Amino acid sequence: MTVYFIVIDSVEVSGTMAEVVIGVDLAIPSQEHAGKLCCCTARDRYERAGGEWRFVWRKSETCS
Repeated sequence: MTVYFIVIDSVEVSGTMAEVVIGVDLAIPSQEHAGKLCCCTARDRYERAGGEWRFVWRKSETCS
C-alpha cells in the first residue's frame, strides 16, 4: 500500500508574518523495505489580521 503524507520542513514566525516550507511525499513499500519518493515542496507566507492567519503567497516550488 502506498503511504501519502505531508512534510513540514520549516516554520518561521515574526510578529504578524509567518513562513512555512510544506510539501507532500509518498512511500511505496516493497517486500524488504519502503522506498521514499520526494514529490513537491513550496515556501508559503501567511499574514495574521483580524485574529486569523491568511495565505499571502507561495514561491520556491520544487517538484521531483
